[in-house]
Amino acid sequence: MARRWRSAPGSTITRLARRRVRAALPGLAAGWGSIATQRIRRRATLGGNLMARRTRYEMSVMLGALDAELDFLTLDGTVTVSPAALWDRAEPPGGLLRTVRITDVRRVWFGYERSMRPLMTVAAAVRAGTVTMAVGSEYTRPYTVDAPLGTDPTEIAAALPEAIGDAAGSARYRRHVAAVLLGRLLERRTTGEGTPR
Repeated sequence: MARRWRSAPGSTITRLARRRVRAALPGLAAGWGSIATQRIRRRATLGGNLMARRTRYEMSVMLGALDAELDFLTLDGTVTVSPAALWDRAEPPGGLLRTVRITDVRRVWFGYERSMRPLMTVAAAVRAGTVTMAVGSEYTRPYTVDAPLGTDPTEIAAALPEAIGDAAGSARYRRHVAAVLLGRLLERRTTGEGTPR
């Protein structure tokens, strides 16, 4: 199995959910396979999903939890940023998204929970003793929190900023939902669901 996974931004979501991603990160393939409709998945691209910066698009939530790296081609060479940098408009001016990379995929477990959508979706990645949780909704930008593996999901969710709250749900309520969904995801991990075979 590959140590890293990379894709061109023009890859469709359907193409990404196929064999290569399923072998490396089955939880990511399952998450990608659950978003949008079949018709949209056949046409929508990874790069389009990211660069549109629409809060309702889910790819930046998933890739944020996986600490993905986005390579932009510029006149001065390649510049690498995180998915969160797109929300801060920190990508290089005039840069062209060239590659999306996830490193060390052999040592990462990933799960995605969207049962509370549109209020909230939660992505979780476990790597080297660390849990990375990314949360998003149709109304607010994604946020990411890291914590040592074994930390109570309620404590992890408590680190989410006040900015996750809005008219559809307070920050307190969203933290509660995030803790519940993260707990579900970590339970799936302990049962082996989403583990590469």
